Amino acid sequence: MEWGSLVVGVACSKVVFSITLGAGVLAYYLLEAVKRPVVACRGGRWREFLEAHVSILQERYWPTPWCYEARCQTIMASLLRGVLSDIPYAREVLVLKDGGQVSLDWLVVDHDDQHTTHLHNTTHNTDKVENKDTVIGENMDRLTAMKKPASGSTENGSANSSSVRDGVWRKGSGLKKLVVVLPGLTGSSQSEYVKGLVLSLRKAGLTCVVLNNRGIGGVRLMTTRTYCAANSDDLEEALDHLAAIHPHAEIFIIGISLGGMITGNYLATRGRKAASRVLAAAMVSAPWNMVDGLRGMERPGLNLLLNRYLASCLCELVDSMSYQLAGDNHDWDYKHVMKSQTMRDFDTRFTAKQFGFIDADDYYRASSLHTRLDNITVPVLCLTAADDPFQPITVLPTSAAAKSSHVAIVVTARGGHIGFMDGLLPSPSHAYYSDRLLTQLVTAVFSNMAEMAEVRQEADRYRAATHGPDQLLETSL
Repeated sequence: MEWGSLVVGVACSKVVFSITLGAGVLAYYLLEAVKRPVVACRGGRWREFLEAHVSILQERYWPTPWCYEARCQTIMASLLRGVLSDIPYAREVLVLKDGGQVSLDWLVVDHDDQHTTHLHNTTHNTDKVENKDTVIGENMDRLTAMKKPASGSTENGSANSSSVRDGVWRKGSGLKKLVVVLPGLTGSSQSEYVKGLVLSLRKAGLTCVVLNNRGIGGVRLMTTRTYCAANSDDLEEALDHLAAIHPHAEIFIIGISLGGMITGNYLATRGRKAASRVLAAAMVSAPWNMVDGLRGMERPGLNLLLNRYLASCLCELVDSMSYQLAGDNHDWDYKHVMKSQTMRDFDTRFTAKQFGFIDADDYYRASSLHTRLDNITVPVLCLTAADDPFQPITVLPTSAAAKSSHVAIVVTARGGHIGFMDGLLPSPSHAYYSDRLLTQLVTAVFSNMAEMAEVRQEADRYRAATHGPDQLLETSL
């Protein structure tokens, strides 16, 4: 009898302990993870616009309860989207002034029937374009190496493109609204987070074009120059091209991770020209302070492991471009680059050498945006998570955003780096929080053009009053 009572007592204790532990975890989730995003933005017309038209900002973000830790969000968000099929974009290869090339992958909505229309492949200066047989460095931000043959690749490096009608990039097509998407580090138009975003935008009836960086997405690297966060020359040329063929199209830019840094640097360094090219922009998981961000990534533990993994992916990317980057006639030592163990190693040995910086810290300082919000003259919404492993919350420029003329920073309690999963069972058919927010934002901007004109005018007046009109003049790197 005593033994039976003892067994029952132990079983009851376990049940009580389990219930208590479960209640504690649930309480922590509800109190610490489920919160409305914090919006750091001056109390002007841009904030009023966001409050009036982007209702998701008034709601609590419910991160996936079994996966709300930062690195879990970062990794699982991509893995769960991995079942998404490759999107049959139409590819336009744009040859740049220095002989390099980038690709513009178009996903066009035919507003007559709201179905996606795929277009003829087009290459400008086709005599300079060569074939690339494989897709390289597909997407580092998803933490999964995707080095695979490009299905249905064409002579111009197009993956999975089809041809239905004349290209939308031809003059006179009547395109009025266009979303330009810039992927992250070595991401491409087929990266999982890009596919999720453009599919969400397509459902809203929006035409998108993804700018793949040099050597990315199946297009051959034609020069020894690649790309970096501090240089936005290729984006500038692409936007000039889009403005030339679609002079009446309003452009909204979405930059993700490194793509967000390139977007921010373009807006901060091009002044009036950027304001004339771009209606509004958004940045997602863009590291604001690369110096402190990399220090955080060098802490022992999971962050350092992630750092080393990314460095190995960067080395693989360079190796895949060895036909241009190897040899002894460069400013960098190719063999030394291939031995890089961390991102700092790689950026000191390669990136800094390519773009004329002293070392990695010099490059990181030039890339960082946290001190340059006042230089931006286009309405921008920046989405970041407080637990992003690439960016400590303590260095987010929220105070500067609260005084900025054009910048709003939205900070969620959770979300990781390009994660932002929500719901109990996230699935590819369910748009993630970030996708829904961005789709709602872009739709609101394009649907309220008169209000956006007022937003820009009020922000310009405020900026001129606080910084002087000369600050609006174009600057350069």
